[in-house]
Amino acid sequence: MTASSYAMIVRNEILARAKSMPFFSTFKFGTNKAEQVQPEKIPFCGIYFISEDLMPDGDADTGEPRFHSSALYGVSIVVQNNDGEAAEDKLDEAWTLLTDRLFRDPSLYLNPAAQIQAYVRGNRTHQFGSVGSDNSIPIAECRFTLTCDLGVIDFPPVINDVLNTIHVTTQFPSGGTPEEIAEIQQVQAEYDLPQNKEKEDGSSNSKE
Repeated sequence: MTASSYAMIVRNEILARAKSMPFFSTFKFGTNKAEQVQPEKIPFCGIYFISEDLMPDGDADTGEPRFHSSALYGVSIVVQNNDGEAAEDKLDEAWTLLTDRLFRDPSLYLNPAAQIQAYVRGNRTHQFGSVGSDNSIPIAECRFTLTCDLGVIDFPPVINDVLNTIHVTTQFPSGGTPEEIAEIQQVQAEYDLPQNKEKEDGSSNSKE
């Protein structure tokens, strides 16, 4: 999968780690919240991007647009419920293994492409229902939402005419005629202005 925003990159990174776990080797996966879970797709694990909140970072009316990003993700784990107690134990095992895999994995929360600053909130519920054309297949579902702090996203202005050098020439005497000024040796100087360039490793300061 190809993604350019940090929020979607995180979703894809979570999905990749879930797919790599032996526990989920028999599961079908999905990322589309509108897709209905059919009997042939059970057991099923859905990893979803739900929403992203962008709040001002600092004063909203000062400088370029800068936002603090908080992204909400959803996980749906569905198993067949032939035994209610056993099905719920299965959901609990799935949730425990998945969260342990994610929260203990430094390649996720320290991933420079994902930019997770913190896990700030989670919520889990267990739901019971049925699927199929005649609703004859009982299922148990673990719904888990996770909020991630993705740090700061900024949008610096595009400057096409960069001021790199200032050239200064004196004109003495002040208010003199061109002839009077030409008779006096004037001072000329050039000043090179340091620029805020990207870091040597190619990364920018758009994330903190």
